[in-house]
Amino acid sequence: MNKNFPQKGILSTVRGNTATVIIPLIGFETGAAESCIPLDPEMEGRECVVAFMNGDMNQPVIMGVILDG
Repeated sequence: MNKNFPQKGILSTVRGNTATVIIPLIGFETGAAESCIPLDPEMEGRECVVAFMNGDMNQPVIMGVILDG
């Protein structure tokens, strides 16, 4: 996995405008990730796009939620 590029993840625990994100590709769960979009607890389990500031996996940012189509 290249930490310098956005990754696909799954919203795990949503609290306010932060959430933990599971990255299935490597079996990693982030700490609290701030979000660029409003989050709702009903979004838990949805796919999202997460980026890591300066490639640091301790600084995740949720860029958006993937729509089901």
